[in-house]
Amino acid sequence: MTTLPLPAYAQLSEADADALTELYRRGTPPNTLRAWERDLAYIAAWKMAAFGQPLSWPEDEKVALRFILDHAQDLTNRPGPAQDVALELIALGLRLALSCPAPATLDRRIASWQAFH
Repeated sequence: MTTLPLPAYAQLSEADADALTELYRRGTPPNTLRAWERDLAYIAAWKMAAFGQPLSWPEDEKVALRFILDHAQDLTNRPGPAQDVALELIALGLRLALSCPAPATLDRRIASWQAFH
């Protein structure tokens, strides 16, 4: 059986990876980095509350779709797991209300998710 070569990113040294990370950070506006940090904290807390597990990259597609569904509907009068998770996020100070987040907020979090992936 023939073994396939490792992808180029798997052949980088730790110093190379650190240098690329630094290059990326220098090329990314500070406001974007802060927004991504907040979004990553939110998504990680949501995953832990919803599934009892930490984020795992690449994340399963079904987890991402569940995130979208949980945030694309008003949960005020919808008791169930999605509302329970939303209430936990509210208690943590990460979510403001059971209503849908603003479309721009949801769009940004989905874009952040794609960037993290």
